[in-house]
Amino acid sequence: MSYFEQDFTAEKVLLQRVRTLLSGGNEDFQIPDNLSFQFDSKYSRVCISLFQEGQRFIRFNTHRSSLQSTIKRIAERLKNHSRFADFEVRDENKTRILFEMITEEKACDINKVSFSSKRYAFEPGINGLKASYGDKTRYFLPTDAVVKQIKGIPDILQLFAQKLKIQAPKRGKKALLEHMKSGIVEYKLLKSVAFVTYQDQLLPLLRGYPMPLPPFSKQSLYQSIVNSVDWLVNTIRDNGQFTYFYNGIEDSTTDLNHPNDPDFYNMLRHAGATIALSMTYEISHDKKYLQAARKAIDYSLSVFASDPNDNQACYPMCANKAKLGGAGITLVAFVKYYMHTQDESLLEPMQGLARHIISRIQDNGEFLSYYIHPAYNEGQPIQEMEDEARKRFFSFYYPGEAMLGVGLYYNNVKSIDAQFKQDIYSKCKRAMDFLVEVRPQKYPELFQKVPNDAWLMQSIEEWVKVDGFAKQSYYDFLFKDGKAISDYMLQREDSPSINIGARAEGIIAAYYAAEAIGETEIADELIGSINKSVKGLMKTYHTPESTYAHLYPKKSIGTFSFRMTEQWIRIDTIQHTAVLLIRLYLSGRVQEDPIPPIQAAKKKAGEAVN
Repeated sequence: MSYFEQDFTAEKVLLQRVRTLLSGGNEDFQIPDNLSFQFDSKYSRVCISLFQEGQRFIRFNTHRSSLQSTIKRIAERLKNHSRFADFEVRDENKTRILFEMITEEKACDINKVSFSSKRYAFEPGINGLKASYGDKTRYFLPTDAVVKQIKGIPDILQLFAQKLKIQAPKRGKKALLEHMKSGIVEYKLLKSVAFVTYQDQLLPLLRGYPMPLPPFSKQSLYQSIVNSVDWLVNTIRDNGQFTYFYNGIEDSTTDLNHPNDPDFYNMLRHAGATIALSMTYEISHDKKYLQAARKAIDYSLSVFASDPNDNQACYPMCANKAKLGGAGITLVAFVKYYMHTQDESLLEPMQGLARHIISRIQDNGEFLSYYIHPAYNEGQPIQEMEDEARKRFFSFYYPGEAMLGVGLYYNNVKSIDAQFKQDIYSKCKRAMDFLVEVRPQKYPELFQKVPNDAWLMQSIEEWVKVDGFAKQSYYDFLFKDGKAISDYMLQREDSPSINIGARAEGIIAAYYAAEAIGETEIADELIGSINKSVKGLMKTYHTPESTYAHLYPKKSIGTFSFRMTEQWIRIDTIQHTAVLLIRLYLSGRVQEDPIPPIQAAKKKAGEAVN
């Protein structure tokens, strides 16, 4: 039995008593017996937070000689908070209470603290930090990673600098971080236990996420797909744009990466969301997804421009840029929609995109990643680039996105002119050879230790379907990268649950390719990895239970966040995850969890009644 499956009755009683204490009763507050954790008077600082829809959370943390005196002091401070009266603490259906207590504290070298460190490992949501400077001490608790949307060590050190009123001798973020690591501050690594109430339940937290997860099944997989893609449908704007970004903690639609540009938009992610809509129709047969996809396609068409070198070619423009990847994913989106509708109005723009994409393939098979970039060639169409510029504008993803778009077009649109089809084949063969066999040697310094080009993997899966196109080197590349990504994501059961939908799309592409050629051993290994990855992804799924820190939880429920501790939603966190889940669903190889005995008994009783 795992930690999260044990009986937390004592903890539930504790939080019920805390609620009563906050509500003005039970002055003779007592700590129940048999708690799963022990209070240590040396370091067990306690934090209690209150959350309620429409209210900014309030929290207070302190440390006294006993757990009882610590909690009573926190309750006193919370009740004196200027906004305490805004919380209906008596009502367990409205006010949620989060309890956290430090269970471990150890000295550390802040210069060695990192996720990859064995001795001083720091993982958002699992670890916290204590900073002491002179006679002042400040804390960053593990759950602060969720409720305060702070991502890593640099953000935490900046926060400590503000709280401890430390200024660096020189101005600038880098100088401040160096100063905070110079030895003037003493740091300690922290671990904690945390619980949050939900109605009449008490839920233990893992990186701020309620545990244990519900049993994983094909039905729960399907429901999470439609719930997340419904968010895209329900928030699409009149002009066909999606709600690009949503931060539930702040109830904000301003992208965290572009805080000064509230209207920022990305056409690649727009096209990706359009893909998710058409693919959800594939499993649901609900036309609302196609209707929303068509609306999104119309927006894409509104930003098309004509190629002056080929009046039959076109490409999408966004933010004064024409990206190879933008044309590629837009073509994927158009073909996916066309496969379900046979909408002939898309034949011309699909051909235009395909013509533009293959025109970007150089004689050696290398793609030019941009057609227009304001920082190159004075913003004019780019026909060639010197080597240094190729490195500066290098993209792992754009060539794979382009190859996938053209591959889907080649395989699914029957009206392609024979000569044009031959041109596509020969140029894409040259491009695939470059991407698989030459690019890793030409640009080794740009490759990461763990493969991250799932788009190229998907394009290989698509192109090896074409008679005479496949080579053993393509399969070797696909299966090697699939295994490498699997090993990285699954090397530790408690590794940080980042939303790995994008990378995992590469694994499932490798699985489908292995299945197609009868490589059953490889396919079995890959599908096992996919199921494990998806179960990890479910820890980023926004549920009524998990959205306690969101200002308006209902706005987030049913979506996927970037990672457990980063609660924001962007259309691509939904798109990548939904497409991955759809492909697993369609594989027919969902590895379901056994239903717990209590739930199984209830289900059996319900069936008997029916």
